[in-house]
Amino acid sequence: AAAVVAPDLSTARIALGGVGPRPMLIDVAGELGDGLTDGALEQVEERAYQASADATGDVMSDAEYRRAMARVFARRALAEAVGRSAHVSSHD
Repeated sequence: AAAVVAPDLSTARIALGGVGPRPMLIDVAGELGDGLTDGALEQVEERAYQASADATGDVMSDAEYRRAMARVFARRALAEAVGRSAHVSSHD
């Protein structure tokens, strides 16, 4: 997972790979209207879970596990990107 976030949170996207047959991009700016709250992170997790409905399984992990991990990695990537964005904007 990787995330890109504008300092004012007007743009926020998460890319997820290794979940389904192709990488996916999720626009989550709408979930960040009130900032990076616990509620916003829960909404982002749910978006990642729903977006990975086409998850595939293999000998390493089944599809449901990959969907569950999409939640975890989306949350982590977004939280890290928001932290980096805030750090960069405070030094402008």
